[in-house]
Amino acid sequence: DPEDFRDHDEWLQLMMSAHHATGGEGRHEFIEWSTQDPDYSDMAEDIGRRWDSLHANRDDGVTVASLNRYLVKAKRNDLL
Repeated sequence: DPEDFRDHDEWLQLMMSAHHATGGEGRHEFIEWSTQDPDYSDMAEDIGRRWDSLHANRDDGVTVASLNRYLVKAKRNDLL
């Protein structure tokens, strides 16, 4: 749920991990997902610019493993 990522730092970490996991090719999907939050529904262009500022080969420690942790956490929350 994109509303679970209203904290900027968590959202940024998620974006960086999705970027890494997709080699930068998940831009459209990430923007579409992010703008499902009503607070950010009109921010597609800004989110796209943020995505474009990332580099798939950048070593910032945020990887597909980070994305997997978010997915596991989301699944656990759905089961509660």
